[in-house]
Amino acid sequence: MVGSSAGGTELGRGLLAELTVHSDDPAVLFRAAEDWLTNGIVEASGGIGMEDVESSVKVSAKGYKKIPTALLVGRPGGVRGLVSVSPSDSWDVLYNPYTPQVRSWISQEIEKRAESIGVDIGFFQGEGESGSPHTRMSVAFDEDLDEYVRLRYHVEEETLTDPVAGARSQRCMTTVLRKFSKRYPAVFGHLSYDDPDGKTELEKFLRGVQGDPASNILKSPDRLRGYSWVMVVPEEVAAGLGGADTLGSAEAFTEIESLPSGSLWLQATGDYTDYCGERVRNVWRAVRDSLIPGKPQPPRFVPGGTPTHMVVFDGE
Repeated sequence: MVGSSAGGTELGRGLLAELTVHSDDPAVLFRAAEDWLTNGIVEASGGIGMEDVESSVKVSAKGYKKIPTALLVGRPGGVRGLVSVSPSDSWDVLYNPYTPQVRSWISQEIEKRAESIGVDIGFFQGEGESGSPHTRMSVAFDEDLDEYVRLRYHVEEETLTDPVAGARSQRCMTTVLRKFSKRYPAVFGHLSYDDPDGKTELEKFLRGVQGDPASNILKSPDRLRGYSWVMVVPEEVAAGLGGADTLGSAEAFTEIESLPSGSLWLQATGDYTDYCGERVRNVWRAVRDSLIPGKPQPPRFVPGGTPTHMVVFDGE
């Protein structure tokens, strides 16, 4: 059985697209992270960068432990931007305005391998108050994964399913993900409902350590942590599945592209809203022999819970 979601994909839920970049050279990981939080932001936001952000708050070399009041108001229609950092050795969350002066601070926190670094871009509203995020992107390091960094693109599902602007939003997201998959050695990529640990849909329904992202990342490049609407599959897994030609004949993907690292870019459907039912099952069938071990368990029903339509539970 493929999990259900009460009438298809639910609206108003956060999605997380993530690329896992692997290199034994820390400089490559740091460069990918900084590029993601600067040029990636510009590409994802349609041209908005740190030079466009309004702020009268000076940058703190150590970061503010709470959001300065002045960051919460601005000229209506003006761009607001905020950087948040969760250091690896602290429970604190540090903040700074996302302005050119903060670039060196971002670089320092990246080199310290902060647990997470996020950038939130938006616009001030009619009374000058802070509005909903327009673009959210983040990077994540793990103390047990020295050779990896995870690049994260956060988006509301309703942004991708909007009947007017959804196609453009989908195209923007997939374009950014594909570009970075070509720029850096990405060994895995997926799109799932947002999760603080960056779990794939499959990992969310596996028990114990079988669903632990950090443990499963170490199984790369021999195993896939999951399957989704858009994926990056490492070279070794792709070869084991028969390569681009075999995957192309599986009726599971509308787009397959070889990446410079040897990985494959896979996209299941042209429109995200079509990724449900038999389309999900086709993707699962195509890659099931390479998935991390474990049988996903359907969750108990919880009102307002995350939909489960992107997971095959019966294994048939």
